[in-house]
Amino acid sequence: MVSNVKNIVIFGANCGNCKRVESLIKSVIIKYKLQVEVTKCDDWEVMVRHNVLYLPTIMFDNVIKFKGIVPSEKELVKCFI
Repeated sequence: MVSNVKNIVIFGANCGNCKRVESLIKSVIIKYKLQVEVTKCDDWEVMVRHNVLYLPTIMFDNVIKFKGIVPSEKELVKCFI
């Protein structure tokens, strides 16, 4: 699978949902052999600049796609296409 996405930022703390999102994203990247850089951000100042109000928030190439939920694998795969 070829992905147009180059960078993912996961905004969140060390809560259960934030950890699940990080694990899910990494497993999708491995499963589909994607070349994507994943960054985790827990800096509140950066979150405020990006208007992050809910955790976890997932940003694909500077576009926020998910706020306050743990998406399914199917929902994540759609974002990579």
